[in-house]
Amino acid sequence: MKYTPLQKNKGYTLLFAVLVSSLVLAIGISILFINKKELLLTIGARDSAAAFYAADAGLECGIYADDKRVFEWKEDNTTKLSAECPFPAIVWREKPTLPIEELPVEPNVVTFKFHIKLHNDYNSCAEVIVRKSQRSGGNGIRTSVESRGYNTGWQGGANGSCNLASPKRVERAIRYSF
Repeated sequence: MKYTPLQKNKGYTLLFAVLVSSLVLAIGISILFINKKELLLTIGARDSAAAFYAADAGLECGIYADDKRVFEWKEDNTTKLSAECPFPAIVWREKPTLPIEELPVEPNVVTFKFHIKLHNDYNSCAEVIVRKSQRSGGNGIRTSVESRGYNTGWQGGANGSCNLASPKRVERAIRYSF
């Protein structure tokens, strides 16, 4: 029978392999977390841009409708019931006529509100409020158009609105007064 001495460094290669694989795994997991954070930042920027462009489209629609004398200041507070948006193929999917809701009457102020939907894969929409008020001393009428754009939140139908709640909803607003 032949005697062989025991080697004292047995298992060293296995230990070294476990340490190296643990280091590679830690680096891989940290890169994964960095990529996840970058993805969330990119999604936030995309949603913010979609909301801003929806607000901009709503503002342009409100200014155009006001220029076409849709929102008239009348002493008897009678108003037209609908406005036609200038670019229905781009903004309004279901029909080009926008239902206008008249808000509660304030003294010497007439306020209108309507909703539009943008054509995109998201449900981007805008809520537009047009406010007309008499200037002090009766010297003309001051008009303010406020548009609040949302990256998501459109509820369809004949009287579509932009108030569907979502945890990922982003709002951007633009106001223009003249």
